[in-house]
Amino acid sequence: MPNDFKFFVRLVLLGLSGSGKSAAGNTILGQAMFESNSESFTAATQKCEKKKAMVDGKRVSVVDTPDWFNSEQTPDEVRAQISSCIALSSPGPHAFLLCVPLDQPAKTELQALSALAKVFGPEAVQKHTMVLFTYADRLRESGKAGGKSVEEYIASQRGDLVKLVEKCTDRFHVMEKGQGWRQKKNVAELLEKVEQTVKEAGGQCYSSPAFQEVEDRVRQRQLEIVREKKGIKQETALQAGLVGAWRGGGGKKHYL
Repeated sequence: MPNDFKFFVRLVLLGLSGSGKSAAGNTILGQAMFESNSESFTAATQKCEKKKAMVDGKRVSVVDTPDWFNSEQTPDEVRAQISSCIALSSPGPHAFLLCVPLDQPAKTELQALSALAKVFGPEAVQKHTMVLFTYADRLRESGKAGGKSVEEYIASQRGDLVKLVEKCTDRFHVMEKGQGWRQKKNVAELLEKVEQTVKEAGGQCYSSPAFQEVEDRVRQRQLEIVREKKGIKQETALQAGLVGAWRGGGGKKHYL
């Protein structure tokens, strides 16, 4: 599969309810495109959604997902959502972003990574997943960081978060809430880290048999559409030829 990161970036947001997935998606895209409720732990996202925008010269698509890991959805509903995620991010995401709020204990995120590995394979976590820390502003307002930087706070006080980052081969980014050039700079740094992730993965987006199957179906459908259009054009040309021959023959039918 060719490396198309120069022009396209495909990201999939994962995480528990209230982890800031939708808000992070809006920040990345530079506009409010996903429904977000940052003041509540109630899930705002009930199904997989895809939004796109031009960001830093690239066409960025973000797939926001519901909470697969700690929700009341039935196994069939979870499977349907995973299938939807695969279809929306085909031919494969350049990175999975696991959203983790800095102001909350990471109780089930390690299990979430294990679930991700079971669904998409170990390489999805080891080579293509980045921890995206959210709500850095809440952490600072709470005073828990004690004047330390977010990175220092994680290293000195949050062993649970360190384990998460280690599982993702030390890939992480702190999503800062802001406006103007600060927000653009933060998003640009995130995209640079995603680009580095792609390079370390051999210059390829993530793929698996499930993604390959979807891509094959898409290509097959595209071929069918092309054939259908050609068939319509040929039929139209044939009809035009018959009408022209009929008129040219003084009303008599001439068959081509």
